[in-house]
Amino acid sequence: MNNERDLAEAAARGEHAKRLLDDPVLVEMFARLEDHYVSTWRRSDPSDSPTRERAYLQMQLVSELRQQLKILADNGQLSRSLLDRLRLPRRPSN
Repeated sequence: MNNERDLAEAAARGEHAKRLLDDPVLVEMFARLEDHYVSTWRRSDPSDSPTRERAYLQMQLVSELRQQLKILADNGQLSRSLLDRLRLPRRPSN
């Protein structure tokens, strides 16, 4: 990201990711999915490895999706800061 347009796009994507992370519907969806996968795991027979492993992997995917959104949001915040610094008028050096 070496120009203002790239920084502005990254900042906008980050802001969008932040809105998604804060969206009550998405927050509820993540919670419901996690509850479902934990419930599936708990109800499964200890010898039912495929079901237990699938539930574990699904939980990992939900966690990874949330983490990727957080990374986008954080990168967007950093891009916004860099963009703001680029746009500040520079003081002449003595």
